[in-house]
Amino acid sequence: IKKSMNSIAVKTLSYVGLPQSAQYISNFGVNLEYFDQNYALALGATANGVSPTEICSAYTALANNGIYKENSFVKYVAIDGNKIYISSQTPSRSVVKSSTASIITSALSDTVKDGTARTLCALPFEVAAKTGTVERADGKNSDAWCVGYNDNYTVCVWHGSDNGMSERGGGYPAMNNKKIWQNINDYQSQPKSLTYCNEVEWKDIDTYATKKYKQVMLSSQNTPIEYRKAEIFPIGVNIETSRCFDEVEDFDFMLYSCLLDARDVMIEILQNRGLSIDVRAGMVLGLAFDMEKRLNDGRFFTIEELLDYATTTDALVKSSAKINSFLSDKTRVYKYMKRKFETLIKLEPISYDWINLYSEADYILYKKGMENYTDISEKFDAYNKKDKRFDVILEQILVYFVFTYFCGAVYDSNIYGKAKLCVYSVYYIKELLKAMFVRNDYELTQEEIEDIVIRYSRELEHSDINLGKIEEF
Repeated sequence: IKKSMNSIAVKTLSYVGLPQSAQYISNFGVNLEYFDQNYALALGATANGVSPTEICSAYTALANNGIYKENSFVKYVAIDGNKIYISSQTPSRSVVKSSTASIITSALSDTVKDGTARTLCALPFEVAAKTGTVERADGKNSDAWCVGYNDNYTVCVWHGSDNGMSERGGGYPAMNNKKIWQNINDYQSQPKSLTYCNEVEWKDIDTYATKKYKQVMLSSQNTPIEYRKAEIFPIGVNIETSRCFDEVEDFDFMLYSCLLDARDVMIEILQNRGLSIDVRAGMVLGLAFDMEKRLNDGRFFTIEELLDYATTTDALVKSSAKINSFLSDKTRVYKYMKRKFETLIKLEPISYDWINLYSEADYILYKKGMENYTDISEKFDAYNKKDKRFDVILEQILVYFVFTYFCGAVYDSNIYGKAKLCVYSVYYIKELLKAMFVRNDYELTQEEIEDIVIRYSRELEHSDINLGKIEEF
């Protein structure tokens, strides 16, 4: 949900079934026609569309523990001081269990924390939110949405254009949504946290086992903290407990401890902003390569001294010189990046627009030869010197990938492969940003940067096949 994965929505619709899904949607106040019952319904495609007031009423039901009540712009009507109509008397109905509403609210709060609605994360109080974008056949967008709610209010922002636009729900609609919330908070201080019904409880799941076995599994007492995540469940639901980390023969605790130490060293290197992001990324690759070589050569116990050396002045100077020497060879850089970028076409496409994004970037960057690529890279680097956010953003992405994926090498000893997954992802994102930079007349907005990062991450992180392919590349 937090990444707006269309394929997951369609899959869920197929599990529930079209008639029952349509009934649920209708219960939330959205008017449907019979012919709306197709799989495009999972993406919000309906014959008559939906209005912001309908969206507000639907999401307010989630805030009200699953109780739907049509909203009204009139609080009451009075004649000669006598109230003849009061909107609170509008009939209400239960559309989902209170526990279901709380679970959805929890998921939508993640959308704010690190998903498509993260613009709202800057608010000094919690809200749950969802963004949405309607793309036309010509690649332009016709509608962009952002709806957020807490215990007191529901705020919906819609931007639309008959002529097409580049806006996405996580961009200006989310920013305007945030401004409205700020105005509300100035008028009436909002509760710091979202509240949940008393029919749910929080449990730690084992994220590694959940991903490996394709089913939700609770963490055991041996599950490392890196693989624990608190999730919300209805009280009394039975969930299997993971045994992944209880079987010593399947888990090398010494190697895992070594990988944790190496990850700390890598993050320390990545946060050294005295070096360019390319040098830092190259040092992470080099360290992982040397670690795997020592492991394969039976010199596991010498890795500790390797890690101690990795952040010394001598190591930084030598590594920087070696990497900068490579970067100064324009022909080698062009051939290397062209070869690496071409591997992206082998990924399993998750979203329908991925191939277009890749193809356009490939054409802009590589089809006109080395001199054109070098010119684009130099202009991009010059632009970056004026605005350091690119290196900071790429650094943070790389830290995230290293923290999330590197220690997974404990299961296959593919230390270098895990590092390549992290570093190449940043290289790919940077190349996609370069192409966007050229297409936009050598400018980039924050929204466009975020859009590229989300679209790449969606292709990578929502496919085990693609994660494995990047390691192989």
